[in-house]
Formats: sequence, structure tokens, C-alpha cells
Amino acid sequence: MPNALGLYSLSEIQDKVRRLVWGEYIGVDPSTGDEIADSTIYDQIISNQDLADQINRQINLLYLEANMLSQDSQISTKYLSVNAYQPSVALPPDMLTLKEMHWKDPNKSNPMPQDWYPMYHLDQSYPAQFGATRAPSWHRDGNAIVFDSQVTQSNPGGIRVRYVQWVRMLVNAGDTLSGQLARVMQEAVIFGTANFVAGTKRGVVSQAVQDGYKTWHDALILAASNTERPEDMQMFNKGLVRRGFSGRFGRRRFRRA
Repeated sequence: MPNALGLYSLSEIQDKVRRLVWGEYIGVDPSTGDEIADSTIYDQIISNQDLADQINRQINLLYLEANMLSQDSQISTKYLSVNAYQPSVALPPDMLTLKEMHWKDPNKSNPMPQDWYPMYHLDQSYPAQFGATRAPSWHRDGNAIVFDSQVTQSNPGGIRVRYVQWVRMLVNAGDTLSGQLARVMQEAVIFGTANFVAGTKRGVVSQAVQDGYKTWHDALILAASNTERPEDMQMFNKGLVRRGFSGRFGRRRFRRA
């Protein structure tokens, strides 16, 4: 059964894939309609480890596709510390796409929004520094950023990184998918895995599995394209501006008796 958020565990996803591929015989209690524990007849043609591998492959493929439409639903923010004269800083290991980086004023222990400065990315053969900003420029070196000029003052938590995270893999039997699209993605993962396993292990895929995968794949794309709808978001209070211009209230005219 799914949890309160409608999510299945890895072991439950494996079981649902097996049911779609092999249609196991499962004992049912006629008095309650519930399944009888330990009554499932499993086909041992594929192991739990093989199923977990293919499930995670499907998660990666579907996540990358959905991410094209809904990057903002997976954005995370982390703060990286920099020591004086440190030449480079490692980026978060779970980063898929780097969105932006800001540099904190190292003299501010409780920085305000205006105390964060954009860090400019330069890709040149020689060090450079923007004179109009207080943040050091940088260039990419693998999974790290390298400063184009020497940082002479330590800056604890001084780099604010906003980035798109990689989706979390399902490793343990009780693991569930995470993120805004998890509920619909898990269904696409179940049918996508069943579609692949049936084709590679049995050589035949039922029409029901093919149709189910198409249905839930389309549903995932629909959900991804609707993670944010700015035209439906109330960005201001309509009652603020009653009359006049420039947000000012118009004068009321009173008639003397």
C-alpha cells in the first residue's frame, strides 16, 4: 500500500512490475477480499537486484525528460564555505544543472539580500576580475569552480549555490521517490520497467503494458508542464489600488449639506 503521500517503496514497485510482466497467481481470502500473505507464485527469471537496476534506469531517463519542463520543481540551495587563499571549491555532488551562484560579503555575519553579489563565470585563458563587483569571477574545472583571482579573506558559508538536483535513487527496500512529480513518476517507472523487462526477458510485451506506459508517460509530461503556472498565481492584492494612479488612493469628494 502507498504511504500517506501516495508513494510506493522500492519493494512494492518491484512487486507491481512482476505482476504486470508475469501476472502471478495470488491467493485471495474469499471472506475479506484481501490477498493471503506468502501466497504469491513468483517467476524467478529475474532477481530483485536486476529489477532494482532497471527501475533506477527508468527513474533517470524519465527524470531527465520531465526536468526539461520542470527544473524549478527540483531546485535546491546550498551554502559553501571558502578559506583564505583557497584556489577552488567543489560543487555539490548531487548537482545536475547549475542555476546561479552568489558571493556573500565576508564582513557580514547576518547578511541581508543586498549583501549577496552575483559571481560571474568567465571562460578565458588568463585570470580576470570584474572591477564593478565584490564577488570573484570563476571558471569551471570538472565538478569544481576555480577562482580567477586570489581570495584573501575567509568566507564561511560565503557561496550560495542554486542548482537542479539529480533525482535520488532507490537503494533500500523501503526507499520511495522524492520530489514534486514523484506520485505520477512512479507509475511511469512501473510500466516503463515492465515494458522493458517483458521485452528482454520474455520476448513479448502485452498491449496493456504498452498502453499503460504511454498513458503514464503522457501523464508525467502533463504534470511536469504544470508544476508552475504563473498566469494562475496571485502575485498582488487586488484591493491595494482602489482609485487614482501610481498606486495612490484617489481623493474622496464630500458634498456639504
